[in-house]
Amino acid sequence: ETVLIRLLTDEAELRLRGGDAVQARALLETAWTRATAAGQAELLGAVALGLDRLDSRFAMPAAISSRCLAAPATSSRAPARRWRQR
Repeated sequence: ETVLIRLLTDEAELRLRGGDAVQARALLETAWTRATAAGQAELLGAVALGLDRLDSRFAMPAAISSRCLAAPATSSRAPARRWRQR
């Protein structure tokens, strides 16, 4: 059972990297059910981290995240740097 749960979480991670979040979630839900039945904290933790990774990857839409990443480049500090250079 331990090996199967680890395989499910590893497969879910690979599916997530490949862009198939729906299948990754299904694999992790299966792994969670089996880990809960096994009652091993280490397995529950591994599955929980996989679910957390899945949720954090899709927590912010790409358009918003790209604006957040671009914001420091266009912040109000840019003119201040030019002023100091004079």
